[in-house]
Amino acid sequence: AAAAFHPKPRDQAELLRPSNPMLRMASHYLKDGGKLSGMDADHLAECLFYSISELEQTEHAETNIEAVNKLTYGRMDRLINDFWNEHAAVVGMVKSLIDVYSRQPGVPKYELHLICGVNKYVDGPVYTGPFTRIYHYSHINFLATKSAGAPPTLFFAECRNDGTQTQEMGWCCPVDVPSPGTGMRTSPLPVL
Repeated sequence: AAAAFHPKPRDQAELLRPSNPMLRMASHYLKDGGKLSGMDADHLAECLFYSISELEQTEHAETNIEAVNKLTYGRMDRLINDFWNEHAAVVGMVKSLIDVYSRQPGVPKYELHLICGVNKYVDGPVYTGPFTRIYHYSHINFLATKSAGAPPTLFFAECRNDGTQTQEMGWCCPVDVPSPGTGMRTSPLPVL
């Protein structure tokens, strides 16, 4: 959204593209704790200034942007709203499950860090009409952290898709990430 208001959006996109060597260099300086020395910060600022100066001299081919019709715009708007509504629902479910999990004796408090993936098509389909089907559960993988400086822990969650907001809505547990070649193993600690 911020890019939409940038005075030179093409230049911003060029600077932020994944293959930009300036970003790779910045990532190199910021890895392993992300602290820059004064000399590193000066070098990085000088390189970014040089990169921006080169972008200003580069000619960009103009692209014709076609407006979509009202019907297409309405569909796109509905899909975007559906996505963000579903996103909010999944985040809410995961935060509730983490809270319930963290209330167990001896378990530290975790906070949601990142949702890695969601499969909302588990245990089904059950056809409730000619064009209607339901799936009973969603499986969610997410990262959660114990504290600000701690590395994140991978979790697995199973949630009901019926909107239940009680303790029966699902459960979550940390997943032991095995060493390469040893297979996958979980440590199930269901939350009831």
